[in-house]
Amino acid sequence: MWPCGGNSYSGMFCLVWHLLAFAWDDKHNRNLSYSDWLCHKIKTLPQFEFQQLAYTLWYLWGVRNRVIHGEQVQPTRSIAGRINFLIDEYNKAIHKEKISHCYEVVKWKKPPVGMIKINVDGAFRIESNAGSIGVEIRDSDGFVLAAKVCKVDNAQTSFYVEALAALHGLEFAADLGYKRAILESDSFTVIKTLRSNMEDLSLY
Repeated sequence: MWPCGGNSYSGMFCLVWHLLAFAWDDKHNRNLSYSDWLCHKIKTLPQFEFQQLAYTLWYLWGVRNRVIHGEQVQPTRSIAGRINFLIDEYNKAIHKEKISHCYEVVKWKKPPVGMIKINVDGAFRIESNAGSIGVEIRDSDGFVLAAKVCKVDNAQTSFYVEALAALHGLEFAADLGYKRAILESDSFTVIKTLRSNMEDLSLY
């Protein structure tokens, strides 16, 4: 589980941590013991980031056990993609639970005058590795300027589909000649990755 330890599977885990879009493997704390490192993260990470860290450690613990017992495990990029998928599904579930306890309905907000809003969404079926994406573009009056739906074959994770939806949305708006836009997605992981200054090296 420890990002870059000294055991037979540390190289694989080190790459998985590197592929993930979260900066938990910080160089300043690599000399700490695992317990001290975890205590440091509990004290310093925001709650939602620590929840994601806990999810990652839980999944890597399962991978570690399979390695120890001689079982076959996924490639490192697939492991990172699966972790991103699980985190994204967890965040969606938490978001829906919060909404269900609210009495006020959150309405769509218009973009400022002179701008457009690109709403994107993706759906993923893990049993068939297939998905679909939807894009809708509206102006500052809420008028629908354009919309499209696309099928996605050979998808690997919901994160991949949601990220592809964001890409298609931006490209669709650019092709139509729009230059000032707001991108809106319900995928926490995609939005966090887009806002991050770190390069995301994962395939999914």
